Amino acid sequence: MLFVFNMYSALLLPAVIQCLLFAFLSALRLIREKRKSDLYLALLLLVTGIKLSFWMLGFAGWYDSHDGYTTFMFYFPFSIYLTAGPLVYFYFKSITNIHFRLTKKDWPHLVLPFLFILLILVKYIVDFTAFYPFPATVDYQFGTRGPYAELDKSHLVTLLGFGSFFFYLLLTLKNIPKYKQYVSENFANNDQLNLGWFQYMLLAIFLGVFILFGFWLWEWCYGEITYKVDWYGYIALGILSYYIVNNGYYFRSRQLYQLDFVPAAALPVAGSAIVSSVEDQDIWREKLDRLMETTKPFLRPELSLTDLATLLGTNKTVLSKVINSNYRENFNDYINRYRVNQFIEKVNKGAHDELTLLSIAYDCGFNSKATFNRAFKKMTGKTPKMFIKGQETQE
Repeated sequence: MLFVFNMYSALLLPAVIQCLLFAFLSALRLIREKRKSDLYLALLLLVTGIKLSFWMLGFAGWYDSHDGYTTFMFYFPFSIYLTAGPLVYFYFKSITNIHFRLTKKDWPHLVLPFLFILLILVKYIVDFTAFYPFPATVDYQFGTRGPYAELDKSHLVTLLGFGSFFFYLLLTLKNIPKYKQYVSENFANNDQLNLGWFQYMLLAIFLGVFILFGFWLWEWCYGEITYKVDWYGYIALGILSYYIVNNGYYFRSRQLYQLDFVPAAALPVAGSAIVSSVEDQDIWREKLDRLMETTKPFLRPELSLTDLATLLGTNKTVLSKVINSNYRENFNDYINRYRVNQFIEKVNKGAHDELTLLSIAYDCGFNSKATFNRAFKKMTGKTPKMFIKGQETQE
């Protein structure tokens, strides 16, 4: 098989292999664990590897071999931008909602990728039915391509592809604050649900594509630049692909939770009771206070709004309204307030003389040091150590 090793092809090769390998591993994990997010991660890594392989194979001699390899370079869909945008968005939806499935509402997001695939098929069919065999001239790349071979690389299609990618990137970023609000309203221990890793992954993807966009825009405005200059944009994307794989494939949280975030808006709960009067509010508040004092559900590290609503005999819509209206807190702050009070109660009884502060925090329902310290500082204005030192000084 033709592959010319040189600095340009060899440096891109590891990144291409990595993307294709982890796309395969993600697909295997999808089959094994049935996690929809692995499907979109596999596709995202696949199209990234395909994009990188375009310049890698070009420098490996495929473009200038003037045979079937060159024909492949002209007719294989290497331009990923019309597919990458929707994949990023679907990946976000799948990691924040275990019930996510493509529905009719998602079909508009597939229009541009479908048209891109159709364009590839049309140019192939037209060229090979109407113009094959191709003339052995420079215009036809010495008999290896037809007149429509680069239709998918036209300025219009390329600009549409970049525009689509940046649109979906902004759409995804727009929904991250809504996701954070959803987590605060539904989960108390939410460090594992933090999407900081995903935001950095988006930044890596954006930087890689933006660099390629900059090179393309320069070429469009000021004339053609050499393949070797363009290569720097591809090697930048290749380097960033390592970060994408590290964040995407090795992200293993969410296993303790049943996320069902819907980006557009919170969906009403079927059959939910409406808390419409002060009397209703008082009844549910009294039930909630009694439940929290008697059974102490806040001691469960994985407690969610849905779990607590089930224990209370209602649904999360009613419970959320009761907590927000009566305590002026979201679910996260409400539960962690009980946990902090439980911690203070144990400290006052001298538990910290025998146990570490983190052990006590875990006994009170926290599942991470960061969540405990943040909740304690928010409620008391002090760190746990400062609070205990102040208590000992008073004594």
